[in-house]
Amino acid sequence: MRANDAYIGFLSDVFHFTFLQEYIARRLAVRVDRYYHHVGSIHIYEPDLDRARALANEPVGEAPPSYPIMPFTTPQMIAEVLEAEGAIRSRALALEDVLCLALPDYWLNVLVLFWLHAHKPRVLRPGARWRRFIRCIGISSTNDGWR
Repeated sequence: MRANDAYIGFLSDVFHFTFLQEYIARRLAVRVDRYYHHVGSIHIYEPDLDRARALANEPVGEAPPSYPIMPFTTPQMIAEVLEAEGAIRSRALALEDVLCLALPDYWLNVLVLFWLHAHKPRVLRPGARWRRFIRCIGISSTNDGWR
């Protein structure tokens, strides 16, 4: 990558590229290996400096978080997730309806995060207690997902 904004672009790129890496590995039935992100120039834009400093000053946990493993996923499942995401963006899908979709828990949890972003953006800001909010709506961390 030629350049990255460290506060927004970098985080977004790493999430998207590793998500794609995991999806492709699942489709090919191969192990997900390390991800390397090479950047020629990394920077923070001045309007983001205070938020970047606040994020950098957040306490670091003792153990890194564990993340759920993406299950085998078909193109049809991705199509269903994208259709649900469109309905969430247009606010045509209630949280209860998201949780009733016939998708693996992993994908339901992704859709819940989309729903939270669309309906409760303050919950996802740096420093927010969004994990507590997620637990309140019935999602918990397990070895096979967050549901």
